[in-house]
Amino acid sequence: MSIESRLENLKKEIQECCKNCGRDPKEVRLIAVSKTQPLEALREALMSGHRIFGENYVQEWLQKWEQLENAQPEWHFIGPLQTNKVRKLIGKVEMIHSLDRLSLLSEISRQAELHQIQQKVLIQVNVASEESKSGISEQELFPLVEATLKSPGVVLCGLMTMPPFVEEAEENRNHFRKLKNIFDEVRRKFFNNELRGSFSELSMGTSQDFQVAIEEGATLVRVGTQVFGPRE
Repeated sequence: MSIESRLENLKKEIQECCKNCGRDPKEVRLIAVSKTQPLEALREALMSGHRIFGENYVQEWLQKWEQLENAQPEWHFIGPLQTNKVRKLIGKVEMIHSLDRLSLLSEISRQAELHQIQQKVLIQVNVASEESKSGISEQELFPLVEATLKSPGVVLCGLMTMPPFVEEAEENRNHFRKLKNIFDEVRRKFFNNELRGSFSELSMGTSQDFQVAIEEGATLVRVGTQVFGPRE
């Protein structure tokens, strides 16, 4: 099956899922996770009309950015980010999904100010408390939110999580629901219970469980395998 056909089927699936749970399909955007995929695969996706891509590794992404700059895709950085790599992203990516510590916040804000922009970010929350996963704990979240809102080079757009790999998508429902509850709590505490400004995004759900994530409030779903096929 071609990438164009996979994208068409996947977007229909997302629309149907939204319809079934009473949501507007326009509320949910698909990020095609293109890490380790060759340039030809991204070009095929772009030719089919898809624009939003998610990358995990800075050096790999930079090569794609250089080759595809004229096509102007919308890049989202979704992997763990080292502080010393931040300068390579600023001004080139639409959103960083993996803010999880004060030192990283400070560098993102500093580099964004140098570029005279405001960088959109999501705070990654480790809702399952997995030691192997990045993300801040729920207990540490509020101080990071407060610091982010005070950082001039950064716009806090929402929250992200990467739940455990599971055999059945339903097993992750509680994790998605937990993040949505945390999101609502942040909104009440820091945004007067309104989706004020840009705080409106919930990045959660992958190929294995994006339908459940949509049912629980996801606005950004990160899907790779169902777009590009199994990685070799």
